[in-house]
Amino acid sequence: MKKKTQNNKEKTYKADEVMSMLEQINDGVQVVSEQHGEVIKRLDRVESRLDGVESRLDGVESRLDGVESQLDRVESRLDGVESRLDKVETGINRMQDDVTEIKHKLSEKVDRDEFNKLEKRMIKLEKLVFAK
Repeated sequence: MKKKTQNNKEKTYKADEVMSMLEQINDGVQVVSEQHGEVIKRLDRVESRLDGVESRLDGVESRLDGVESQLDRVESRLDGVESRLDKVETGINRMQDDVTEIKHKLSEKVDRDEFNKLEKRMIKLEKLVFAK
């Protein structure tokens, strides 16, 4: 093998020098190859772990879909309960109005009964007074 020097002269290497250089190059390539193999192994492990994480995320996503479905059902049921509560509240308001009206009528009835009693007493008194 020849090498150009600054004077444009070619340098000639001996066979054992060339062999030594080739062995060094070969050793360097082997080291790079081993490192490359280790990098590939590490990348395979990382890829395997990422596959596991992806699988777990798929499971979580599936479970979240189930939870979302359950929440939709609960929300639907709550809407029904809210509607029923509105009807109950309306019924209670009507009952309160009815009870108030009944109390008022009872109060009037008691007052009329008392008035009738008083009127009868008054008539008796008038008869007594005019009878004298």
